Amino acid sequence: MTRPVLMLDESNRQMYLFYTIDYLTRGKIYYKTSPVGATLRFASGQGTRAIGYSGADINDASGSKDPVNSTTGLVVLASDERNNTYYHAEMDLPAPADTVAPSKPTVTVTPGPGSAEVRWTEATDNVAVAGYRVVRDNAVIWETTSGTSYTDAPVSTGSHSYAVTAFDGAGNTSTSATVTVTVPAPSGPAAPTGLTATATSPTSVGLRWNAPANTAGVVGYRVYRGSTLLASPTATAYTDTSAAAATTYTYAVASVDGGGQESARITTTVTTPAAPGSDIGVRAVNTTQSAGTTSLAIPTPAGVQAGDVMVAALETVSTPKVTPPSGWKLVEARRSSTTLKVFVYWRAAGSAEPVSQVWKLSSPKPIAASVVAYTGVSAASPVEASGSRYGSSTTKIATAPITTKTARARVVAVYGIGTATTVTPPAALTERADLSATNGSTAVTLAVADYRQRHAGSRRLADRGGRRGRAVRERGPR
Repeated sequence: MTRPVLMLDESNRQMYLFYTIDYLTRGKIYYKTSPVGATLRFASGQGTRAIGYSGADINDASGSKDPVNSTTGLVVLASDERNNTYYHAEMDLPAPADTVAPSKPTVTVTPGPGSAEVRWTEATDNVAVAGYRVVRDNAVIWETTSGTSYTDAPVSTGSHSYAVTAFDGAGNTSTSATVTVTVPAPSGPAAPTGLTATATSPTSVGLRWNAPANTAGVVGYRVYRGSTLLASPTATAYTDTSAAAATTYTYAVASVDGGGQESARITTTVTTPAAPGSDIGVRAVNTTQSAGTTSLAIPTPAGVQAGDVMVAALETVSTPKVTPPSGWKLVEARRSSTTLKVFVYWRAAGSAEPVSQVWKLSSPKPIAASVVAYTGVSAASPVEASGSRYGSSTTKIATAPITTKTARARVVAVYGIGTATTVTPPAALTERADLSATNGSTAVTLAVADYRQRHAGSRRLADRGGRRGRAVRERGPR
């Protein structure tokens, strides 16, 4: 062994020892590791090979990173003096484990007849709060990724204890104070059952329900859309003819007695179809970037509504594993011939979207990202076609051609560039995002643009400014 070298991983407090074996007989660079403590202890045996090449006599390991941590990674160099050749190996170093729990929410509980309203303050976390769990009598009864309130109903009469804990993406859970309340007996008429909602047209929803088993005191019903009272029928059916197309609604029905007192409300949700011949629109856009992180929070586009289709584009370097939030579906994941990588995902928005969409990376790398919310898209099958390609350094990008099958398609072009620059789209496209992320000499640029293609067919999009792009065609209503 000749000239060993030590390198310290500052993020994980791990010492790396690189050394040569078999020098003069086809040398190779091997390494061992040891936690940094009072004494360094390296395992016995040959170790793990870092650099080796058939026919080469490799020696004299050295490092090229200072400092060495989970952001910079580790690079070891070595030389073959006989053949005048240098060799190197790169290692991604893991980010330190997140062991910090979110802060403790402050909880208030307001009891009512047969119910309890639980409210809490927002927690904070060193990375991001992933959600909350509501606990009644030491058992979890509800979990959410957004919101700071929950109505527990029905709940039995008597004393109950409530607590709320916050948790993060690493599984750390906060503590919580316990609040004990006494729930009074419910009053009023019995509630109806079996509420169903059917969208019979883009602007019409038919509602049906069953009368309660005990109809004592029931004189009619109240029908709500959201919190708005729509009607007070005496029958067990009602048709809402004031709905809007391509919109998700929550309906509720309650029994009413002669004194005007309501029962508990039963609810259901329905989404009306898009109006025939309508076009795909853009609700809003949000972007974010980081020089290096393992948890990227992309703000949810402002005003997003249930049924909107969100398209997320992310660009990073090297090959970190990317884990999307729940419900996001992959459209494209393309790596260039070097280290550039672009991801495209979609998801139909629900009725209560979180403030941010949190993406996880296996190692911290520069990353740029955007989310565009589109309206009037088929939420069941929004992506009709997609394609991708990459190219060498150029000042003009041409995406892969894709063929649309229906008229009024919204063609979305996503461009990934391995340097800090800007992209100028052609006149037919509207640019939705153009941003860069930089860490030292490493940089990426992400651009997103789209346009309405009137007729079905094939087209390739050309922009000025970068190296690689992909195109995604979204399916609108037919």
